[in-house]
Order: sequence, then C-alpha cells, then structure tokens
Amino acid sequence: MGSYQQLHLPHGEKPSSPGNTGNGYFRSIRACPWLACGFLSMALLHLLCCSPAGSQRAVVSPLLGFFNSTYSVSTERGHGQGCRDHDYSEGRWVWEPGHARQYNGTECNVKDSENCVRNGRPDTGYLDWRWQPSAPGCRLPAFDAAAFLAAVRGKHVAFVGDSMARNQAESLVCLLGASVPYRLVYRDPEPGTRKFWRWAFPSHNVTVSVYWAPFLARATGRVDNYTMTYCNVYLDKLAERWSAEADTMDVAVVSIGHWFWNAVVYYNGSAVLGVHNLPESNHTEIGFFAPFREVIRKSVERLSSGSGGRTVVLSTFSPPHFEKPWNDPTTCARTEPYKDGEKEVGSEAAELRRIVKEEAAAAAARNGGGTTTIKVMDVTKLAAMRPDGHPGAYMWRDPFAPGMPKGLLNDCLHFCLPGPVDTFNEILLQLLAKRQRTLLRLLGRPMGLEGRPRATVQRHGVQCQRVRELRPEWPPGHRLYLDWRWQPVAAGCHLPAFNVAAFLAAVRGKHVAYVGDSMALSQAESLVCLLGASSFPYRLVYRNPAEPGARKFRRWAFPSHNVTVSSYWAPFLARVYTDTSVRHDALAEGWSADADTMDVAVISTVHWLWNQAVYYNGRDVLVAPLLERFNHTRIGFFSPYREAIRMSIDRHPSGRGQGAAGRRTVVVTTISYSRPRTSRRPGMGKRCARGRSHTRRGRWEVPRLAAELTRIAMGEASAAAAARTGGEMAVRAVNRCP
Repeated sequence: MGSYQQLHLPHGEKPSSPGNTGNGYFRSIRACPWLACGFLSMALLHLLCCSPAGSQRAVVSPLLGFFNSTYSVSTERGHGQGCRDHDYSEGRWVWEPGHARQYNGTECNVKDSENCVRNGRPDTGYLDWRWQPSAPGCRLPAFDAAAFLAAVRGKHVAFVGDSMARNQAESLVCLLGASVPYRLVYRDPEPGTRKFWRWAFPSHNVTVSVYWAPFLARATGRVDNYTMTYCNVYLDKLAERWSAEADTMDVAVVSIGHWFWNAVVYYNGSAVLGVHNLPESNHTEIGFFAPFREVIRKSVERLSSGSGGRTVVLSTFSPPHFEKPWNDPTTCARTEPYKDGEKEVGSEAAELRRIVKEEAAAAAARNGGGTTTIKVMDVTKLAAMRPDGHPGAYMWRDPFAPGMPKGLLNDCLHFCLPGPVDTFNEILLQLLAKRQRTLLRLLGRPMGLEGRPRATVQRHGVQCQRVRELRPEWPPGHRLYLDWRWQPVAAGCHLPAFNVAAFLAAVRGKHVAYVGDSMALSQAESLVCLLGASSFPYRLVYRNPAEPGARKFRRWAFPSHNVTVSSYWAPFLARVYTDTSVRHDALAEGWSADADTMDVAVISTVHWLWNQAVYYNGRDVLVAPLLERFNHTRIGFFSPYREAIRMSIDRHPSGRGQGAAGRRTVVVTTISYSRPRTSRRPGMGKRCARGRSHTRRGRWEVPRLAAELTRIAMGEASAAAAARTGGEMAVRAVNRCP
C-alpha cells in the first residue's frame, strides 16, 4: 500500500521568450538549463528503472531529504505539548499541504460512495488541512501507525454505532494498512451494506471490527428495510450482535446520533414510551434526547461489566452539512473549512455532545477504581467546521458526466477517505497512547533481536545542539549510514520507528536514567535529540561543574510532560578509586545515591572491562585481569561483569509502594561491540571506515567475548525478573549486540 500521491496539475507557467538559437550544434546559454533538466530526468529514469535497489536508495534518499526539509510549509510549533488532558475539542483548521494525504483512497478498500478521488472530485484541497487545538502550544500529532499498533497489540478494537462509526473504522484500516499488511477476515452476507466487517493485522495480532447498531438498542423497521417509514426501538434491550460480543472488545469506540432524527417509536418491553417525528401516531412526542441518553448509559454499563482493562471511547456527534435540499448538487459543495467563528455548532448537536460528556463522567464516577476506562472523543466542533470534507455529489462515479441522471442523492454526512475523519483517529491514538503507555510495554519485554539492517529512507535531518562534535563529518558528504533500519528475522515482525509522543506519554512524570560507560551517555544524548527534534522544548538543568567538557553527569528536563533524562558516568558500575582500582563490593556513589529517584534505569556498561584493573573486596585483592606485575590470579572480566550487573539490579528497590504508578523498570543492555579494522588508536586513520552495513547474514558474526557478555547480561536480567514476579519492579534485557 503506497502513500497517497498528490495529483499533478499543470503549473501554468509562461513559456520562455524566444531568442536567437544560432547555427550549428550549440544552442544558446538560455537553452542549457533545459538541456540539463532533460539529461537529469533521463538519468533518474534510467536509475529508477534499470539500477539495483541499493543504488536507487543512495540517490533518492538525499533527494527526498532535500524536499522534506526545503518544502516544509507548516509553521506550527509545539508538537503534542500543552494538550491538557488530551482536550482537542476546541480549535481551528489550519492550512498544511499534504497533511491528510496519508494513504491512497483508490487503493484502500473503502466504500465506493466515500472514494471521492476515484469518483472524480476535481479539487483535492480538502486534504491539505489539519486540526489545530486552541490550547496554547498544543498540537495534535499526525497519525502514527506504528504507535497505534503498539498501543493495541493483541487487542480487539471495535467500532459500534451508525455509519459514522463505520466511516471511522475504514479510515483506521486505511491508515494502518498504509504501513503494515492486513486482510479482511469477515463481512456480512450483504457485502454492499458493510454493516458487520472485521479486519486482521497479523503482525501485531490486532483485530478491527465494525458493528452496525445505529441506536445501540435493539431496533427493527427502517434500520433493516429502507422501504419502511419508521423505526421501532426497544430501549430495554441492547442490539444483540454487538452486546453479545462486548466481552471480546478491548477498545470499544461508540458513535451514534444520526438515526435519532428519523421517525421512531420507542418501547420498554411491549409498552410504547413515546415517539419522535411521527405526528400521525396517537403517542406522546418525547423527542430524542432522553432515548439517546438512555442507550448511551446502558451501553457503557454493558461495556463496563466485563473483566479486563477495557477502554470505552464515546464519540460526540459529527454534524452533517445539508445546507440545501438533499438532491441539490451544491448542498455541500464548499471547498474550504469554515473559519473560526464563521459557523457555530447547532443547538441539537451541542445537546448531544453535552449528553455524551455527562454520561461519560457519570460512568467514570460509578466505575471508580474499576478496570474499565471511559474516555470522550470530542469531534463535534472540528467536524462541524468541515463542510468541504463530504463526498457531496461525488458519492457517485463522475456525477456530472453526460447521461448521468439529474437530482442524485448527495452525501453531506460521511467524510471522504482520505479526509477529515482521519483526524478522529489521530485523537483516538492520543487517547489510547496515554492509557497503554506504549514505551514501557516495549521496555517490559525482552528484545533479544536477531536480524539484519534494511535500507530505509531518511525522513528528517535534525541538528541537535546537545551532541558532542568529536570531529568534522568524515568522509565529507558521507550520510548513507543514516538510511538503514533494523529488521528482525521473526516473520511479520517490524521494529517501529521512534515515536516521540508515545515515549513522552509513556514516561510522563518519570525520571529516565542512563547508567554506565560512554555508550550509555551516547544513548542518552540520542534520546534527548530524538525528543527535542519534534519541537518539545527542553533544557539542560545540570552538568558536572568540575568537568564541563566531559559530559559525565548531565540532566535534561522536558517540562511539557514533567520528564527528566539523566546520564551517570559509571564505566564499571562499581566504585573506582584510581584508574586501575575497582571496589568489587561497592557501587559507584554518583548513580547509586540517586537510584531511588529513577523510574526507568537503563544500564549499559562493558567497554572499560578490557582495561587494566585490580578488583578489591574491601581491602582484599580479588583479581588483576591484565596487570602482569600483580601476583594474583588472572580470571578475566566475566565474573566482575556478572557481579556488577547483579549488584546494580539489586540496588534498585522494588517500587515506591504506589502500585502500577510506582512500578520501576530496569533495562539491562548488552554490549554494543566495536569494530576496529586495524590495531591503531581510535580516531586515527581508517580504523572503522566501512561505508555500509553488513547486509548479508553470516557476513559478520558476533565475537566469542561479545557473545559471552551478552549471555551474562541476559541471564542476570532473567534471573532478577524471575525473582521479582508480581512485584512492583520489572527487569528486562535489550540485546543490541549484533
């Protein structure tokens, strides 16, 4: 599934003025740029069609990087910050070209009536807007398929309600399908209706389902047969299909409202409670606000009754835009969103919105400390401002072509795909990311990866001011090392790209500490740069005043999420007295004194073990691995390494007595092996001057020493995790040895 491709339209540029071309084979200087462009185009065509994939990537990656950095139009700042309690309900639509072009609607299996581009809609500007929340400094992040799948790994995501629930579900499938493979595993016997569909994403064991239940309650009449003029709704019973499968849902997105405007007879058992929009009946007109509230309440109670940590997301009403009769082709023909203040939310839509919020708050209060989480996805304002996002007449293929009937139905209710409804799923991701704590779930799982590097396109070039510049870029212009990603060998496994919003949401209010040698410091600086690259403001709040250039002890703060990142220099983890004297029975004071403050501790050390050292237990000399002048047993460094890892894990207490909120995570990383090509000192000559990764399996094997150190780290982490089962501390190993 490729990314959405923008339609290429003529530029309408004026031709160059003619001039004297002269005689012979040489054209004028004015023609040279055109000839150069022609030759360049032919060269690129030859490259893309006839060259190996590696050569293509080597040329295309810098080009894409240039265009991404040069033609970045948006000036909005503050990505993901300042969005208090994930409140995206108020804001405005801002112009950002390409924001909604995240998948190709003509290649994604969407309903024909919502495939606006395929149906011939001539304007595509409705794809160039994004929702800007009104909170100062708040920005709604673009949808991230990897972050969403990580948040719902092994889960069943169900959309329950009317056709707007189905519209959002199909949007989600397209957004995810643009990145990972999926398949349709079930559809109801009436394929044209799309009432009950289910998709599977095997790579993450995720299921996405649609349940048609426009009233949530049991209903007959027009809901099943459009030739009938009214509906019968039984408020004392929920619709059988979705309520029977409610216990299988891990995430339930409930979205209703549009069918309540129809003619309806409401029942409690066999007794008629009242009617709406049915003046010919002899029953009391009761409107639809009370029935709407009742079915929302009963549905939340049903979804809260099961076991497990279910998340219930109540969507507010998405208003239609029938500004003229339904068969008027201009009834929703606008090509731009309403400006802020140009169109207010209608009173009925506002009341439905209020009911949803009230029932969600009441359900959360009733649920108390239960395992069900109730959230509101408030999309009323942002949807009300998008009359341009509907198919309108283009729910039909080429509606204005010769021979097409006049007075066709216009769709001013659903949204085009891709279109504004994709923003609903951007908000849904933020709601789920906060609940699932994506990053800690990744850290909480051993990652003994085996695989090989795979080429990937570098999307963004970022200059991080916190990174130490050891030397100029070498060789000049060599940047292809940035164009590779790690591909695990497990079938269907893909290591997601780093997601800043997910990371900060997962460690909100936490202290993330890197303890160890210079590789720990390097990883800490990498994290600060990754987080800072997405416009999250941060500052250096501490550095060792005694050695300002050494960068041994540093601390950074990210105020938007109250996150602290620290680096602690402890190359042996244990206490060091001199360059060669290491206390085997005591940990380094700098980091061990702060261990109680660490919520996530990443331990990374081993490289200094190759150095000459004498290990002491108190005043007793234990070993002298590499010092010939000492008359002590040389037993290598495996035993000291094992003891240092074990003592460091034991130093971290089992939590702070606050349950899940106080749960501490200790991550033990394996060795990141160096690759010297000669015996020269580091930094001299072409010591590790290889220009590309080892892409073939077996081309480079992990040395025996590195393999043994990896085994020790993994073994100690596993033993510590087994000893702490059920406690408030998680110990995991991350294998980065290859």
